[in-house]
Amino acid sequence: MDHFTPNKDIKAAEQCLQCRTFARQFDLDNFYDVGQMGVEHALLPEKGLVAAGECIIGADSHTCTYGALGPFPPGWAPPTWPPAWPPAGETWFKVPEAIRVHLTGKLQPWVSGKGVILHLIGMIGVDGALYQSLEYCGDGVAALSMDDRLCIANMAIEAGAKNGIFAVDDITRAYLDGRVNRPWCTYEADPDAEYVRTVEIDLSQIEPTVAFPHLPENAHPISQNGTDQNRSGGHRLLHQRTAGGHGRGGQAPGGQKGGRPCPLHRHACHPAHFPAVH
Repeated sequence: MDHFTPNKDIKAAEQCLQCRTFARQFDLDNFYDVGQMGVEHALLPEKGLVAAGECIIGADSHTCTYGALGPFPPGWAPPTWPPAWPPAGETWFKVPEAIRVHLTGKLQPWVSGKGVILHLIGMIGVDGALYQSLEYCGDGVAALSMDDRLCIANMAIEAGAKNGIFAVDDITRAYLDGRVNRPWCTYEADPDAEYVRTVEIDLSQIEPTVAFPHLPENAHPISQNGTDQNRSGGHRLLHQRTAGGHGRGGQAPGGQKGGRPCPLHRHACHPAHFPAVH
């Protein structure tokens, strides 16, 4: 259960009741209700429901998150997907052109995958990869955790991309091991693969980055924030919609082990799914 829980109105409550009734009627194994669920794009990788080499079609534009694990995950927004799914159970996709995103270096302290993808969107814009695939490669990929990769892949749609994808490596295999209980395969770009362009990013040069109003492309490093960090009455929210699940809460300033939040500010944390709380 995602998007409509907790229920904001009667219509949402009735929809969730229909889902529960359907799940019980057909004895669905992978049904996650309130208390077991969270943001679907964090939950499905954790539960091993997505794997490398698969084509995963989801009724949400951020289905592209799963590209961190090496599948092809096109997403459809809910208003458009029902009429696009024919009775025969088949669907057709235009093969997207690819943008090569070449990563080098390693991230600085306090910089995560969110900073990387905001930096990229700031470079190319929210329409910089319309119906194209963002293909991440280079030595810098090995320095990115799975949480970082999930976050980067998640926001491919914010650049207009059809998906963002990482090749399978040892970090991917370690993540899939023990989660996925079915055979999976890997795909890599051909040596002579054609790209519409290449974007070069040195991870070591990225600062903690924030998207200012009103678009993700309005991204600025924190050194350009220009606000008084010590003023009172502020509210700081750590929301893990894009960042995946485990490992992110401890990276918030004041949230690290042994640290304390600034008493001048209110702090709130929204974990991506229930297991991430523990």
